[in-house]
Amino acid sequence: MIIDLHVHTIYSDGEKSPLEILKMCNDNSISTVAITDHGNILGAKKAIKENPYPNIKIIPGIELTAIYSKKGCNLHILGYNIDLENKELNNLSNAIMEDAERRVKSFIEQLKICYNISFQQKDIDEIFNSVGNIGRPDVAKLCVKYGYAKTVHEAFKKLLDPLEDKVEKRRVRPTAKDCIEYIQNAGGIACLAHPIELKKDMDELKEYIAELKGYGLKAVEVYQSKHTKEYSRQLLEIVNELGLLYSVGSDYHGPIVSPDIEIGSGKENNLNISNVSILNNL
Repeated sequence: MIIDLHVHTIYSDGEKSPLEILKMCNDNSISTVAITDHGNILGAKKAIKENPYPNIKIIPGIELTAIYSKKGCNLHILGYNIDLENKELNNLSNAIMEDAERRVKSFIEQLKICYNISFQQKDIDEIFNSVGNIGRPDVAKLCVKYGYAKTVHEAFKKLLDPLEDKVEKRRVRPTAKDCIEYIQNAGGIACLAHPIELKKDMDELKEYIAELKGYGLKAVEVYQSKHTKEYSRQLLEIVNELGLLYSVGSDYHGPIVSPDIEIGSGKENNLNISNVSILNNL
């Protein structure tokens, strides 16, 4: 039975509902799944409450974005086995969602100002009336729908990324240490997501992961859709040397946002993992 500890739903930038995700897990022999939406726990709550498949174990999770110095890189911390009723985490989630709405409005305004790109009001309203957290991928999908980009990835690179210096800045800007502490205080296990996106060589990465361990990091996502087998092998050596746990996650969003990634099996079937050291701690 396969495990996948990094999956998104419509409650952040995924395209499937929690129940659709669970059906996909059931159809693809995935026995354990973590719902890890960006900045909120609504999808995890719904999946656990309404799970119709007793054979599937759901790990309540979240993915938090932390400040990172390298422009164009993503520092994300996954939280596993969190207390979904934790007050501090729920307050943070609400603040993140409010922040995201403000930034989405700013992106839409700047697309009009800088590129003369506009969308019908009904499509804009659909974004703001959706459940959970919204963000740049929602705007990118509109760019694709209206023919301004061929893919979500192209919309990011061609249109949205160049606007980052013009749109309103995030007000909620936790550091990696902050994110880890929020997760720990909610009774969870903090895990570094997709380390390859930090764009560090292995020596730099080892040093940085050691720093995060000092803040309370417990695990690293070694097996990930964006990681090659060789990258995962080298990363596993670092993780074992530092005495950390290792995890696996597809980072599944859906066929529009990430058409080359499948739940449970990743990119070009590079996952299909049935056991990782973090499982014993979840």
